[in-house]
Amino acid sequence: MSHKTGTLCGMDYDDIVTILGEPNVYDDPGKVRWSWGFRVMPDKTPMAIWDWKGSADMGRWSIYGDPKLWAKLFPNAFID
Repeated sequence: MSHKTGTLCGMDYDDIVTILGEPNVYDDPGKVRWSWGFRVMPDKTPMAIWDWKGSADMGRWSIYGDPKLWAKLFPNAFID
């Protein structure tokens, strides 16, 4: 479920936590600092977001899932 399909830009850790809550996926601690995985109803669409090697320090998050859903969840972010 967690291969990168895009980048969410312009958000920091607190912005992500405000929308998704605390990180809920334990990932490779040498490469991933924070990670979330979830499904969006009604279709149970899988989504994931994670900080790859400190990219969140630059406001860049790796994402998996439908870019239109990401844009709805984070309307102030840029999806690349």
